[in-house]
Amino acid sequence: MRYFVAGLLTLLTACTLESEVVEPQLPTSPIAGRSTLAYRQGGRPVITFAGYKGLFNNGEPSVNARVAPDSLLVLYAEEDTSPSGLPVLRRRLELHVQRFGPPGQYGAALLSDSYYQEARLVDGSWQGGPLLRPQPNAPQQLTLGFTDKGWITGRFQLTFFDPAIGRTVQLTDGWLEVVPQ
Repeated sequence: MRYFVAGLLTLLTACTLESEVVEPQLPTSPIAGRSTLAYRQGGRPVITFAGYKGLFNNGEPSVNARVAPDSLLVLYAEEDTSPSGLPVLRRRLELHVQRFGPPGQYGAALLSDSYYQEARLVDGSWQGGPLLRPQPNAPQQLTLGFTDKGWITGRFQLTFFDPAIGRTVQLTDGWLEVVPQ
């Protein structure tokens, strides 16, 4: 038994995994020329692109943005994790940014009605989790600008929380590009 354990430890220490195997790279440009939003949550990649319409988001593309007359920017992204072909986890991210205009830092302009939400498919129906709001006093990094084609582009590191359940979610290495539909 002692030799088995020693052999097993030797085998395990000889195995290595590269970060690309464990944590695939996030895209750096729009997928298939469509609006794309990507980030890491808990180290795992989450990638959303405007590849479908109408399934869960009232006919809107799954990555979308609109600017209201008062310069309020609303960015919306919804992603379904479907390892078996059926969605089992849905993530929804909505960012409300006040006074959107020139390229720059907008972390302080992130409004409290922004949210992150997860829903799970349970017995054939979606069970929505709580809306996690931007965590006060957390450094919210949101840089927004425009591509040379006038598309909205940005990078982000955001923290959302729900004090009622004590849950905090960090979205890191975030990247987005919204292509006009």
